[in-house]
Amino acid sequence: MTVRTFTIIFMLFLTSCASTDHVSRSYSEFLEDHDHRTSKRTVVFFLIDGFSLRLATRELNNGRLPQIKKYFVNGKKGFNVARTTFPSLTYPAITSLLTRSPIDQNEIFGNIILSDNKIYNFESPTNYSQLNKIIQGKNIFSYLQAQGLKAVSLDFAFHSDASAHMQKKDADAALAILGKDYSYLDTKLIRSLEILLSDTAYSQWPDFIFIHLVGLDFISHESGPDSLNAAKYLRHLDAELESVFTILNQAEKSKKRDVIAMMSSDHGFDQKVSRNVNISKAFEHIAPDVEVINEGRFAGLYFPSYWDPERRSSFLQSLVANQNIDIVAEKINNSISIKSHQLETQILYGSGTCHDSAYTIAIVPGPKQILRAQSPIWMCPDQLEPQLNNLYYPYFLSHLSHYFQSPGHPDAVVISKSGVAFESVGAGQHGGPTTQEVFVPLFLHNLTLAPSAPTPALWQLLNFL
Repeated sequence: MTVRTFTIIFMLFLTSCASTDHVSRSYSEFLEDHDHRTSKRTVVFFLIDGFSLRLATRELNNGRLPQIKKYFVNGKKGFNVARTTFPSLTYPAITSLLTRSPIDQNEIFGNIILSDNKIYNFESPTNYSQLNKIIQGKNIFSYLQAQGLKAVSLDFAFHSDASAHMQKKDADAALAILGKDYSYLDTKLIRSLEILLSDTAYSQWPDFIFIHLVGLDFISHESGPDSLNAAKYLRHLDAELESVFTILNQAEKSKKRDVIAMMSSDHGFDQKVSRNVNISKAFEHIAPDVEVINEGRFAGLYFPSYWDPERRSSFLQSLVANQNIDIVAEKINNSISIKSHQLETQILYGSGTCHDSAYTIAIVPGPKQILRAQSPIWMCPDQLEPQLNNLYYPYFLSHLSHYFQSPGHPDAVVISKSGVAFESVGAGQHGGPTTQEVFVPLFLHNLTLAPSAPTPALWQLLNFL
C-alpha cells in the first residue's frame, strides 16, 4: 500500500460514512438470518501492515510495546518468525494468507496484475470487487462458512464470503487518509472489533476474525521503516489494542470461550530508499514495445510476441550489468533463468505432486558457483535444502518457482538493488526478496510451533483451522 492511492481512495470512499458499530450490527443480522453451528473457540488474526521484524525486535527489547508483550509474549523467550512471499507486497501476501495457498494457486501475484489482457491495480479501491471475485469460494471465510461456522473481516479490501465485514465506502476514512490521520483509520477498525466482541454473547462470537491495520505501512513509506514516526505509531497501536486484549482475556477467564490469537505482517521493508530510478520512463526509450508492470521495488516485463528468445536474452543480459539492478529472472518454457552480478542459476520444472504445489523443481547451477549440497535432483519447491534455498536470498528460489507458475505472470522480472526504487515511493519500500522484506514477526497466543519446524509461510499459518 502506498500514498499514490490517496486521490482514488478519496473519490471512491467519499460517498458514505460508516459507524464503528456497523460490523457488529451486520454480524447480528447475519446470526438472525442464517443457520450456523456454535463452536467454543474464536481465532483472531491481527495483521499489522508493514510491521517489520527489526522494528518489532527493537521496540519489544526496549519495553515500548507493553500490551503486545503482556498478551503474546508473557513469560516466553520471545516471538516467532514467519515469511511472506515474493513479491513481498500487501495483496499477494494477504491473499496467500486468507486462501492458505502460495501465489501460483490464487492468481494474485502482485499488487498489480495482468488478467484477461486487462491491468488491475489492487491499490485502487475500484478494483476491490475484482479482487474479491478472484478469491471468492477459495478463502478461509468460505471454508468456515461451508462448515457452518462464522467469520468476520475487519478490512476494507478483503471481505469475500465473510459473515460480516467493514462497510466498503467510508467518507471519514477517505478524509483521514488524505489528511494523513492514519490513527483514525486504525482506531476505527479496533473500535469496531471491540464493539463486535462486547455486543455479542461469548457463545455467538465469530469463529474467526481478521483485522488489518494499515497506518504503520503508510508512515513507513513516508518516513522510513526505522524512523521515529514509525516507532511512535507502533506504540500507539499497542496502547489502542489493550481494550481488545482485555476483552479476549475476560472471555478466557470466564471459561466461556477459548481464544487463539495471532499477530503478524504481510511484509517487512527494504533499507531506506537512497535512489529513485524511473524504470517505466527508461523503457519508453530503450524498449517501448515491452509492457512494464512497475511495482516500485521490482518490475514485471511482458515481451511482444515477435521478440525471439535470443533478443529477450540479450536484452535482459544488458540489464544485469546495470548498477541499479540486482537480479533479472526470466521464465523460458519449463525453466527459469536467474542472473545477478555474482550468480547464475536455472530452475527446472518437473512433474510431481507436493503438499503446496503440483510440480517439482530442480536447481541447476551456472558457471559462477558450485553447489556443494548433495540433494536430490527433483524436490518440492518448499523443501529445498538450506544451501540451495539461501542462494541470492532466503527462500528466494522457492518463492520464485511459485511466482512463475501464477496464471498471467510476467515473462521476466527485474529486481532493483536494495535501497533503489523504480519509482518515487518516499523513504520506505518493499516488494523485494531481502531478509528484511521477507521475514516478519509472528506472535502467538495459546498456539505454539513445533520446536524444529521450519519458518512457516503466511499461507501455512491458518492450516490448523
